[in-house]
Amino acid sequence: MFTQLNLLAVLVSAIAAFVLAFAWYMPPVFGLRWAALTKRYTGLSDSDLAANLPMKAGLWFVGFLVNAFALAVLVNLTGATDIATAITLGAIVALGIGAVVSSWPPIHAQQPIGIWLMNSGLFLLQQIVMAAILTLWR
Repeated sequence: MFTQLNLLAVLVSAIAAFVLAFAWYMPPVFGLRWAALTKRYTGLSDSDLAANLPMKAGLWFVGFLVNAFALAVLVNLTGATDIATAITLGAIVALGIGAVVSSWPPIHAQQPIGIWLMNSGLFLLQQIVMAAILTLWR
């Protein structure tokens, strides 16, 4: 099962997810709103949020690699071959798993729903883009 994976496509899809995240959280897009809600919710300062950014970005990228690898396995197991199936698979992963798993903070810890919506929106976009790359580049 793992020998059939296109590891270059896995790497490229992880890079795409990282670039999308970078753009998504830029100040003019959702960055300022996300930071304001996060600071209010956690009590962190601007300097706390900005601390250790290279390490945080590296860890996040490793997470995207793991995500891309798992999604590549799902693409292969489902036999996805077209863009419609890739979009469907990405949406199922993002909404059926990601959005549900990440819903505990707004439900149980009173996290602002806006943080969850921003994060889940990005995750949906990332999963669709990664699934498309992994499906079309097999």
